[in-house]
Amino acid sequence: MADVFRLMHERDNRSWKDIGTLIQWSQNDSFWSANILSAKKLREKFDQLTAKMNQQGGFVPEQPPLETSHTFSAAEYAVSAYQTGSSIDEIIAMAKDEGAPATPDEIRAAIDEYNKRREDDA
Repeated sequence: MADVFRLMHERDNRSWKDIGTLIQWSQNDSFWSANILSAKKLREKFDQLTAKMNQQGGFVPEQPPLETSHTFSAAEYAVSAYQTGSSIDEIIAMAKDEGAPATPDEIRAAIDEYNKRREDDA
């Protein structure tokens, strides 16, 4: 999953902010929330989703935003940290270099949350 997000960002030239906005919009849309269930599907339908979102006047949530205490970017970097073996400090530096809207505290909290979920799944 993290690799698909990386490809969206690096190969497709999608900003982290645009990816996060489109995830929020699609998960608040009654039709698309049932159809965008993976990063791969989001990447595949990105242009179609963007056109639909813009046709409807941009991102206007129909319900409260998804309940998460961290930004999408923080979660993305947390997963990257453990899948690539990067240290937390390296991930924080990468986020800063790329202009991701995630503070060091958000990244650390997202990594803690990721570890907790992995423990719960084990």
